Amino acid sequence: MLIWVQGWVIKGGGMADLHVNRWQRPGQDRLYVNLGGRGGPAVAWLDCRTGKVEIKMPEYEAAARELIGQWQRQEGRNPAPPVAPPTAPPAPPAHWPPAPAIPPLPPLTRENDLALNRPGAAVAAKVREIEGRRSPLVRLVAKGLRLSLGADDWQTGLEGERTVGAALKQLPSSGWRVLHAIQWPSGADIDHLAIGAAGVFTINAKHHAGARVWVGKNMIRVNNRSTDHLRFALDEAERVAKVLRHWCGWDVPVQPVIAVVGAANIDFTDDAPPVIVVDRHHLVGQLMSLPAAVPEHRISHVYEVARRNDVWMSTRNRRRNGR
Repeated sequence: MLIWVQGWVIKGGGMADLHVNRWQRPGQDRLYVNLGGRGGPAVAWLDCRTGKVEIKMPEYEAAARELIGQWQRQEGRNPAPPVAPPTAPPAPPAHWPPAPAIPPLPPLTRENDLALNRPGAAVAAKVREIEGRRSPLVRLVAKGLRLSLGADDWQTGLEGERTVGAALKQLPSSGWRVLHAIQWPSGADIDHLAIGAAGVFTINAKHHAGARVWVGKNMIRVNNRSTDHLRFALDEAERVAKVLRHWCGWDVPVQPVIAVVGAANIDFTDDAPPVIVVDRHHLVGQLMSLPAAVPEHRISHVYEVARRNDVWMSTRNRRRNGR
């Protein structure tokens, strides 16, 4: 469940209006300061549970902290400490080290364009590979009798990815780009990658038909059995962030998401995990409710990088070279 509490506005000083908006979901409670309304880019945010302030745009830090302090005083909370006056930057060295070079993008061809991938494409290929090990006669008999050819788990995963892929079609094309089945050199793949104003989201589809799912701060349990869902999701997002930083030249915000398909119920504890866990029916609403953090021109740039298959396949060479 998400709750937005529309806040109030501070104007003046010749700068754009700063708006305060409170954002809540199970285990998280934040106060965002946005430029030009709730959908504008985040200037700063306050963790209402710990009192920690995160500054996203240093040029607005003083105004953002003042606005957060006003809200805290109104709510009867202890205001965050005032921002210290800026100190003079250290003198630059005689010779600056060269900035890391951004590699030129590989050419975009039909064979290289991941935008043409359908949801579950990598898993579907695996299903065909497993079933292809059987003779044509065995496959024909199995199909007629609806017998398993040993790819049941992969087939379940395929149905989950296709279901989540269909849900992601509801994202507005004007502000979002979505890619599917991005493969790593190892053969593993990123189920879905959503790119929008709120950042980049690595979306892992988990098909748990009829299951009871319990979500804690450090663990997801399915029918009372522990899983590695959180660890794998965090590792995947970190790896994606490194690839995009290498090819884009800046720190692209990447957030892992687990989209649960077919579960009988999902129970959350008070302590939310560092991964967004959501039923696939609420996935699009969850993504669209998040505050903007990336300008439109950068969204397009990240998409142009991410849609190239060579970008992801090149990670093997970079690891060998120690980068």
